[in-house]
Amino acid sequence: MQSEYDKKSKLFKFNLIPPKSKEEIKQLEERDNTVLYSFLLIFFGAFVFFVLNLLNIALVEPSLQTTKTNIANLNTSISGYNSIKAKNGELFIKSRALDPLLTKDIKLTDLIAIAENIDTTFGGAANVTSYKRESTGEFFLNLNISDFSKVSQIVDLLKNTKNVKNIFIRRVGLDNIGSSVLTLSISFEINKLEVI
Repeated sequence: MQSEYDKKSKLFKFNLIPPKSKEEIKQLEERDNTVLYSFLLIFFGAFVFFVLNLLNIALVEPSLQTTKTNIANLNTSISGYNSIKAKNGELFIKSRALDPLLTKDIKLTDLIAIAENIDTTFGGAANVTSYKRESTGEFFLNLNISDFSKVSQIVDLLKNTKNVKNIFIRRVGLDNIGSSVLTLSISFEINKLEVI
């Protein structure tokens, strides 16, 4: 007995679409292959992009963060040195501004030593009666001397004394009329050897 399936298979069949030629089939295959290649190319590009992003996240980002941290630490260190540099620069400028004042800041012992040197060198022929410091920084000595020749000798002694400069004779005269004692007023500057 024949099955229903067999009966149906013997039915009349026809196709309204004409059969495709070999060229059309080849063209369709090429089109399908182009679509497949395009899909594979897009998939490969997405895969490469994904891999590069993973490498960026895994390798580049930590290295970049480490570099940024190192740069921040270096900038902090440099700014610390800048404050030291500014402080030392201010100290240097201020010390240079004080240099002329410090050279004129002479202890009284230096002046007393010069006065004692004059007294011991000339004995009773020249005695320092007073000394003072003027507002200009010059030192001023008043002396009693026995004769005029001692004036040049005292000036020579002061010229040979270390750190004494700008010696100027202010006045030479008699102490009292009829007296044999002469008075000498002399001014000079004393500079220190070293200013720290």
